[in-house]
Amino acid sequence: MKNITKSLIGLFAVFAFSCTPSDIQDRPEVTTTDVPVLTAPQSGAIYELKGENAELQAERFTWNSANFGGATVTYTLEIDTKVNNFTGTTEFKNLGSVEAQNQLSVSVTTMDEAALALGAVPYSPTEFVVRIKAVAGTAPVMYSDAIGIVINPYINPARLWLPGGYQGASGYGGDWTPATAPQLASSGLNKPDLEGYVNFASVSAFKMTVDATWDKPQFGLGDTAGTIKLNGGDIPTPASTGYYLVEVNAAKLSYKFTKTDWGIVGDATGSWDNSTNMTYNATTKVWTITAALTVGSMKFRANNGWDINYGDTGADGTLEFNVNDNIPVAVAGNYIITLDLSNPRAYTYTMVLQP
Repeated sequence: MKNITKSLIGLFAVFAFSCTPSDIQDRPEVTTTDVPVLTAPQSGAIYELKGENAELQAERFTWNSANFGGATVTYTLEIDTKVNNFTGTTEFKNLGSVEAQNQLSVSVTTMDEAALALGAVPYSPTEFVVRIKAVAGTAPVMYSDAIGIVINPYINPARLWLPGGYQGASGYGGDWTPATAPQLASSGLNKPDLEGYVNFASVSAFKMTVDATWDKPQFGLGDTAGTIKLNGGDIPTPASTGYYLVEVNAAKLSYKFTKTDWGIVGDATGSWDNSTNMTYNATTKVWTITAALTVGSMKFRANNGWDINYGDTGADGTLEFNVNDNIPVAVAGNYIITLDLSNPRAYTYTMVLQP
């Protein structure tokens, strides 16, 4: 027995001293076979994603550790369609990675973007699978078993284009041409509220596209009045022609029109009670008026009322909705005044004193 022990010790000694540094570097690490195991969520979890919750947590994924013999482990949460199940030709997506941790918080935005990138139809529940990938050094990669989840994604476009049959008559290029159609803009990143002003000079129909082409998803008429849905039918323009504020709530899939006629009002115009009407130019897409102003201040407002009005905070030529700040008039005289509402949520004006 002593001879056998001495022989084994000698064998290990020979092995240890016969290896070069490069041999050791290239030798695979010894690992165990304890794979990570997803513990939350449960299989079949359903996620109804909404734009107003974009920055909130959709889910906190948790798992049991992989065993790499004490080595530091990087975990990546992977997602794929149920159809492909990590075996298809389409590349699956990552929901995030952590090092030496057993949980990952995934936001609504991250989950939504991954679902859409994998071909999910917005506002339509789609089946996916998720799994944990574990990596430690050069050891073989480990994967947890995949579990199934259901995601109902949304679209919160930063802008919408409104191509339709009214464009030619309204000064927006050719009919049904997204590239020259008026646009709506949201109030901020991942905000569902979009607005813009549109001149409807003819009664027709339109759709809403998420970019200046027909290549990406389109919103059409929904199943009830004032609603939209993906790939719906044509949306009727307002029944009467005019210049309209168009508002869309991408979270509620709703829209509304408010007809507007614009004017100036204030002590510089002679009255805070009655607006002086401006005139719309479909070619230049601005409202204009030539008016004699006195020293004082003024605002722009729609429909001779205060529901929709703009002042200028900071007197920088950029308009803000329903603020206390008026537009100052420091010098009395005749002014050519323009109001430009053609760039959604970036409304501007000019006031040029005439000689």
